[in-house]
Formats: sequence, structure tokens, C-alpha cells
Amino acid sequence: MMDTFVEIVRAAASLGLTWAAVQAYRTARKWKEEIQVRAEHDCARKLLGAVYRVESIMQAVRAPMSQHPMEEDYAKRLTELDRALTEMWEAGGPARVLWGSEGAGDILQPIQRCYAELRVGIEEFLYLKSLRDLEGEQAKRFKELHRIVFTVYSDNDEFTAKVTGVVAQAEAFLRPKINLS
Repeated sequence: MMDTFVEIVRAAASLGLTWAAVQAYRTARKWKEEIQVRAEHDCARKLLGAVYRVESIMQAVRAPMSQHPMEEDYAKRLTELDRALTEMWEAGGPARVLWGSEGAGDILQPIQRCYAELRVGIEEFLYLKSLRDLEGEQAKRFKELHRIVFTVYSDNDEFTAKVTGVVAQAEAFLRPKINLS
């Protein structure tokens, strides 16, 4: 009789321990999922903020205060843009860990290309501006660069449309990760 009672207690204890282990496993899995969601949310929020900052500064670089900006004006603005771009890529590091190089790189590379187009465009524009009597291909190129270097306040601003498009791609990738509930 005593042996049967001991066996019942042991069986109940085993069931209780098994139940506790299952509950601990479920809780640990839930915590892991919550940590993952929080990490994705924080990473996406920081990265999207950095992308918006690059977009904003890029547009500020294209809207100089004077009609005849000097090289020094661009140097200051490009330094700020360089800093913002570096911060964006730094925020992209954890994103590559979370979503892989393709996911994060796919949204950052087009922004990098817009930056490069603007930076090279400014340098070429300033060079051509320093020359006198532009003719033919140089004059044509100068007009093309003007549309990249300066904001065109109309629906025909192709460079702004390009930047807005790549930012929208980044937002489409990151926004769902921020709005997780």
C-alpha cells in the first residue's frame, strides 16, 4: 500500500515537472520571439530615420541659399551629407545581421547611387562652371547637371523623383517591421 502511494506521488511529481518544463520552454520561446520583434522594430526605426535624414540633407544640398553657390557652400553641405550617409550605413549593419545582406543592401544601395550621382554631378558642375564659353557637348552637359545639382520646383524634377522613389522602396521594406504589434 505504501509502495503504491509512493509510486503515485512519483508519477504526479514527474507529471508536474514535465508540465513545468513545457511551460518554461513556451515562455522562453515567447521571450525569444518578443526580443526578435523588438530588435527588428528598433533596427528598422533607426535605419528608416537615417534614410529620411539622408533624403532631407540631399534635398538641402540641392537648394542652395544663393543663386551662385560657391565651392565652399557645397563643401559644408556635402560634409553633412557624408556624415548622414555614414550613419545610415552604420544603422544598416544590424539590419544586415537581422535580414541578410540582400534585404538591407537592396534598400541602401539605390540611396548610395543617388548620393554618388549628386556628388559627382556637383563636382562636374563646378568644374564646368569655372570654364568660360561653354559650347556644344559641354554646354549641354552643364544644363543636364543643373537639373541634378539644383532643385527644380516643378513636376519635372527627375532627380527628386528618383530620390523619392528609392526612399519609398526603403520605407516599404522597413515600415512593416516598425508597425509590428
